[in-house]
Amino acid sequence: MLRYWRIIDQYPEPHIKASLKLHLLLGAPRIAQLVRLQWKDVHHSYLVLQDGKGKPGKPPRPHYLPLIEPVKVILAEMPRLSERVFGSSKAPMTATTLSDWAKKAVDGQIQNFTLKRTRSGVETLLASLKVSQEVRGYLQSHGIGGVQNKHYNAYEFLDEKAEALNKLHHYLQSTDSL
Repeated sequence: MLRYWRIIDQYPEPHIKASLKLHLLLGAPRIAQLVRLQWKDVHHSYLVLQDGKGKPGKPPRPHYLPLIEPVKVILAEMPRLSERVFGSSKAPMTATTLSDWAKKAVDGQIQNFTLKRTRSGVETLLASLKVSQEVRGYLQSHGIGGVQNKHYNAYEFLDEKAEALNKLHHYLQSTDSL
């Protein structure tokens, strides 16, 4: 993750750099969900992705992610070209576009790189930073199982997710100069 962070941090195209950093600093959410993010779902301290995975025919489940300071800065600098955070006034961005941007930025510097792999990389890094499996699961919107979690626990773990994302950011920043 650190190598990828260094690569995107030095990338010369501001919009691509911001988009890729946003993806990583939000804990590498599913790419398709992130590129569908609308400005109306970005609030002062959190944003809401629509998690459409799960049971067919069921409406998407809202997935809440906290906005840590560096994410707020990136979002504040992104142009509002349409109702979606990602895309232009002509067309919304696709998951393929964001993945292609990441591949272009990495330019062979990381063997077998795909943007999709950052998701498992973030999970592994957060585990090494002592973030609990439960919090990692809620952060990355893994399946919610069991009667208690499905029907009774409406807590969104925003504080715990924010702590995990701050640990991720701190790790990327503190070791960046090594």
